[in-house]
Amino acid sequence: DGNADLDQAAVDGLLAALTDAKESLKARAVTADYSALKEAETALKAKIADEIKITVSSLAQMKEHLGSAAEYLEATEEAKQNISADEIKELTKILFEAQPVLRGSIAGLKEYFDACKQAYGFSETDTNGYFIGSYADYLDRMYEAEALFAPDIVADMSQAEIDVYYDALKAKVDALVKQADRTAFDAAVEKAKAAKEAEYTVSSYKNLQTVYREITATYEKAPEQLLQEEVDGALEKINAALSALEKKGDKAVLNEYLALYSGEDANDYTKKSFGGFSAALYEANKAKRSDDVSQPDVDAAAAALKAAYEKLERLGDKTELTQMLADAKKIDATKLDEMKASDLKKAIDYVQALVDFDGEITQTQVTEAENLLKIAVENSKVTEGGCKSVIGFTAVGTLLCFAAAVCMIRKKRCDNAKN
Repeated sequence: DGNADLDQAAVDGLLAALTDAKESLKARAVTADYSALKEAETALKAKIADEIKITVSSLAQMKEHLGSAAEYLEATEEAKQNISADEIKELTKILFEAQPVLRGSIAGLKEYFDACKQAYGFSETDTNGYFIGSYADYLDRMYEAEALFAPDIVADMSQAEIDVYYDALKAKVDALVKQADRTAFDAAVEKAKAAKEAEYTVSSYKNLQTVYREITATYEKAPEQLLQEEVDGALEKINAALSALEKKGDKAVLNEYLALYSGEDANDYTKKSFGGFSAALYEANKAKRSDDVSQPDVDAAAAALKAAYEKLERLGDKTELTQMLADAKKIDATKLDEMKASDLKKAIDYVQALVDFDGEITQTQVTEAENLLKIAVENSKVTEGGCKSVIGFTAVGTLLCFAAAVCMIRKKRCDNAKN
């Protein structure tokens, strides 16, 4: 009847509380538990008997475990009433499994440190011939290693921890990079600095100055700040610019040709030949005025001008040829034999075509026509025992060539008329 006022929720709450209370009950430690703890304590004491071989922090931890064991083992009977078996068993396990950390030997690291100091130096003011970046890393590891040599530091380090510093130092030693050999680079820069602007073409000297400015930062670095690849790259650039330097051309010959050939009159020569000469003369004057021409360019301009001058074709003067033609026409061909009359007619026809041609005739053509007509006229005067015809001997070839030329001239006249 006393539970008549309890509802189901209240009953469930009481049941849960009783269950929790039951589960929280712990078995009290018994003699066997304490005996096992004592055995574990004895075993751990044996492990740390030689304290000098154990790291400071590890020894402190071991002694802390032993202190906990002593508290349990030395507890009064009344206190033991509140010590559970689980507590004793857990501490017993800890003591059995505890492994003290042995102190490491610094001897190997110290020996390597001394060897490095001897071989690579140990100074912040002298990189001993090494690139400053790699040497700074090396110094950092050396300082770290040196700090371990203090007794209070190494007393709390295991061999594995000491070996980490050894390996770190060795890695930086292996990574040391020799400072760059800048001998060739410095020599090339000095050569570039010594180059005189007045001796070289504008473009090649300007290119050298541009490259020099690009490599100046490398040149001004201290040796220990330079890597070999940086020096080699800068050296390649400055050498290329030096190789590309072009000496200004000596214009003595060019000026001589200009003085000789500059006074020619276009009206004295054929248009085609004077056109080529005019272009060559322009380029020669351009080279003369320029400060950016090399010797090959100057020589080429001079040679082109000379060649163009030699190819000039002077226009022919027909005055004398016209008079010779008039005189030749006065010869009475009826008094000549057939062969002489034929030769004279061919010569007169050719010269007439040349005189009548309104295009450009060279002086060479005029002179050849004069010679041909002169031969024909002279031949017409030969007496009966002399040469019977201009066609004889070598004159026949000359006559045939000029006869062909007549046809060509006439064709050219027709073409000009069409145009």
